[in-house]
Amino acid sequence: MGEEEKGRKIISKMRRDLMIITTKTQNIIHKKTVVAFTYGGAYGAKGGLFDNICNYAGVINGAAQIGLKRGEKLSKESIVTINPDIFLLPTWSHNPKNDAQKLRKEILTDATYGKLKAIENNRIYFMPDRYRSCSSQYIANGVYKIAQIAYPDLFTD
Repeated sequence: MGEEEKGRKIISKMRRDLMIITTKTQNIIHKKTVVAFTYGGAYGAKGGLFDNICNYAGVINGAAQIGLKRGEKLSKESIVTINPDIFLLPTWSHNPKNDAQKLRKEILTDATYGKLKAIENNRIYFMPDRYRSCSSQYIANGVYKIAQIAYPDLFTD
């Protein structure tokens, strides 16, 4: 695009931001476990983009932890087995029939999830897709947001 200098600045800022985040989270002993949802179900294959975001944020990607493969979705049984600390929900969809608040309500009222840490502690958060599933300059923002959600006491500045 002919904007090499601007590109270098963006990359430099992303690297600085990631360094700050990993410095804050590197000594966490009890890492939080996260499960992320799309409107089609929970996802997060080991080695995938979301898994890498989680690694930088200092959290455990529950889907990768149990060996979810690319293109697969987690079953409810797997989510119960994971017992995540945090659920991340989408905020937007191309399909107007998908509704973020409706998805949240479905998860909250699903008896299968009733005893999970994320539900019991009301740790259900909306997170824009650009922060968790787009390979772009927003990835560093996603890492920060997940780390901040998981460890708010480390990110008070």
